[in-house]
Amino acid sequence: MEGLQEVVQPKVLSTLGEDRQEVRIHAYSTEAMRVCDSVYEEISRARRFR
Repeated sequence: MEGLQEVVQPKVLSTLGEDRQEVRIHAYSTEAMRVCDSVYEEISRARRFR
């Protein structure tokens, strides 16, 4: 997951000029990755119990 994050973020950040916007985008993408990780864990757990 972290590898994907490293690929996605610089591309997003480089398209924006304003620092404040960059920080906000960075925070959103990090949060999105955290959400994806927890969703993935839930799915794996559900599969294991099936």
